[in-house]
Amino acid sequence: MGYPVLILTAAKGIGKTTRLEELAKKAGGRLGGILSPVIEGKRFFMHPGTGKNWPMEASGKEERLEVGRFSFSSIAFNQAAQQVLEDHENPEIRALVIDEIGPLELKGLGFTPLLKTLLAKKNTGKQICLVVREGLHEEVAHYFNIPSDKSCVVSDPNHLHWENGYFYTIND
Repeated sequence: MGYPVLILTAAKGIGKTTRLEELAKKAGGRLGGILSPVIEGKRFFMHPGTGKNWPMEASGKEERLEVGRFSFSSIAFNQAAQQVLEDHENPEIRALVIDEIGPLELKGLGFTPLLKTLLAKKNTGKQICLVVREGLHEEVAHYFNIPSDKSCVVSDPNHLHWENGYFYTIND
């Protein structure tokens, strides 16, 4: 299976989500979780297996999660977290991706409750790939108590591969 936790971190716009979309196609439904593509200038959540997507950004008077200049929909985050939990329970899905972990989670918001739940589960046979904002991977690993011997940091999206139902890095 490789490492139980992979942390994919690279500069904005380098192709992290695009690479994960490519790997999702190769995975043939065995990759679950949530991707965060930008479609026509707007941020979306997208399921890697089905391609189903919904807006991430808040609109109208709905409850919001604010970080910096961004305003995200609490409902959209809850829907994304529920999708990840459903995928975690699906025996056909061997790996999960959560795109993206950043300042919102380091404030205890966004995907924080989901990550704490998933990372507390031991020996599940599920691999988790976290897409982390560049420059934050050490802080994220510390905040979520991800041990370095159970994780691998990947700084080039092209070094991430899919084989036999799991993520591998070029160095595995």
